[in-house]
Amino acid sequence: MLRAASDLAMYGMFAFVAYLLFVLVRWPLERSARARREAAEAAAQQRAKHLKSRTNRSPAPTQAVTATTHLPAVARSGLNHASNACLRSENRACVNCWA
Repeated sequence: MLRAASDLAMYGMFAFVAYLLFVLVRWPLERSARARREAAEAAAQQRAKHLKSRTNRSPAPTQAVTATTHLPAVARSGLNHASNACLRSENRACVNCWA
């Protein structure tokens, strides 16, 4: 009977040590995951705040476009404006066709 109790205590200690190892490995992983999650939430809140502040501002004034300032060299040479040379670049429209 005493041997059975000592065997039970030994196996119980093995289980407890295995659990402690599991905890010691899992604890830093949980802390780093929680820190990453909190940082991601803070960044998402910051982005939402930034986007909200950007949508509440008045639109920026537009610049006057001169006849050949923003046209590609091919378009300035007189090629058809339906060609690829007339495609908008950097949100600027072709002044000849205002596409």
